[in-house]
Amino acid sequence: MSKLRISLTILLLPLFSGCAAIDAFLFDAYPDGTPITQERPQQVEQVAPAAEESGGDAALRDEAAALREELKQQQAELEALKQKKAAEAAAAAAAIKEQLWVRIAFRSGQTAVTAQTRRTIKELSNKFLAQPRTQTIEVRGYCDDEPIGGYSGKQRSAHSFDSQVALSQARADAIAAEFKKAGIPAEAIHAMGFGATDFIADNATVEGRNKNRRVDIFLVEK
Repeated sequence: MSKLRISLTILLLPLFSGCAAIDAFLFDAYPDGTPITQERPQQVEQVAPAAEESGGDAALRDEAAALREELKQQQAELEALKQKKAAEAAAAAAAIKEQLWVRIAFRSGQTAVTAQTRRTIKELSNKFLAQPRTQTIEVRGYCDDEPIGGYSGKQRSAHSFDSQVALSQARADAIAAEFKKAGIPAEAIHAMGFGATDFIADNATVEGRNKNRRVDIFLVEK
């Protein structure tokens, strides 16, 4: 090889090397010149906030749903509390409106009023008439749970009534009649029989049945 050719080769070699580097740079880069092997900061900044915003919206929706459910439960509890307070107020008003005055016991199957009971009713009537009243007298008759004719159904009754309601009504009427004899106006007295209801003691014992066979006398506000 001549000295001239060798000299030309040496001069052109850096030029070819530079072109190869330029080609590699152009074909391994994004249009803006950023190498493909590197992340583009602009794209990362655009995508990351969008993802974060989507997750935040979902969290807010869940929190809002939870708050709505909690509010719904609180409203239900408040309504239940209002109803309870209204029921308690009604019960208190009813208790104030009527007052148990006296309780009179009866023997099994009996409707007759004893001499002691007559004296008691006379005393109560005098107290009732001693001052102006805005009350009426309610006489409520009750029985124990023993059926007419006994539990076996074969016992002879000391009365002619065929039901406990009728028997309790007769007891209430007998007490009401004594109040009328003692001077209480008929329009101020109301008598009603309730039969075998509103027990105040256990019917499984003799003592309990004796307590349940009774007439309750109430003073009731008009």
